[in-house]
Amino acid sequence: MNYEKFYMQYIKQAKIDNENINGLCPFHDDHNSSFGANIKTGQYNCFACGATGNAVTFLANTENISTKEAWKKLNDIEPIVYTVTEYSREKKLPIEFLTSLRSRKWK
Repeated sequence: MNYEKFYMQYIKQAKIDNENINGLCPFHDDHNSSFGANIKTGQYNCFACGATGNAVTFLANTENISTKEAWKKLNDIEPIVYTVTEYSREKKLPIEFLTSLRSRKWK
C-alpha cells in the first residue's frame, strides 16, 4: 500500500523526513508536529496523545468506523498484503515461532 499517499490525505502540515511523515495529529487539537507515520510500514504514533497503530486502525479512528469496515475500505482502494513479517513486527512475536505454526498438525 502507498502509505505516503494515504496519510498525506489526513495529516495537516505534513512533511516527509526520510521514511516518515510528520505533522499535526488528527486525534487531538494539535498545534505542534507531534504525529508521525512510517511510509514503509504504515505504523503511526502521536507523541502527545499516545495514539498508535496502523493504517487500518488509523482509518477506523479518523472515520469512526469499525476496523473490519476500515480494512474493507482500504482493500477496495488498494489490495492489502499483510505478511507474516509485518504481523511478527506488529505483535512483537518471533517470526520463527509464527512460521513454525505452519508445520503443526491441528486437531
